[in-house]
Amino acid sequence: MSASPSVLLGVAVALAIGGGCGGQSEASKANDDVCSAKADIQKQITSLQGMTASTITVDAVTSDLKAIQTDLTTIGDAIPKLADERKQQVQAANDSFKTEVNTVASTVLSASPALMLSSARPLVVHGLRFADGERVKVTFRAGGLTLARTVRATVTGSFALTAPSSLAYDPCSTALVVIARGTTGDLVVVKRPPRGCAPG
Repeated sequence: MSASPSVLLGVAVALAIGGGCGGQSEASKANDDVCSAKADIQKQITSLQGMTASTITVDAVTSDLKAIQTDLTTIGDAIPKLADERKQQVQAANDSFKTEVNTVASTVLSASPALMLSSARPLVVHGLRFADGERVKVTFRAGGLTLARTVRATVTGSFALTAPSSLAYDPCSTALVVIARGTTGDLVVVKRPPRGCAPG
């Protein structure tokens, strides 16, 4: 099967958008819309991060992703009304996160097995649509280390696995590769380049 990319939803900075909220001007109201949407995105990310092998389903993930996509549209609509010093920052963060969300949405909605990385520290991997009871070897490569663990999928073909604590992974500065290979031949590969987070 072809490799599937995934969003790192422990991107858990949701959007790298700071700035205060409040005020009555058009720019301030637009900033409030951004803040409100960002808060809802964090709510959906918290929901995704809380899913376990027994509770994660395609429908549940899709629902949260669609809510995030709606919030990103709200942010996009607000950008032209923001103060000049905020526009570039919000636009860049929104575009980057939207691309990642759309990628994982298309992955989750496909018929093939998929991986979702729902947390960065610790790194947690969720598997979807593997075979009932399939044993899956999950290999992690980051920071010069290659570590592997084996997990068994549930009757619904899902699993949740925390990476070994010795894995040196920082989403801002470290590249990551996760390979899930099932005993029935299922194969999913996720590659995440360093995010290059802004300091501060």
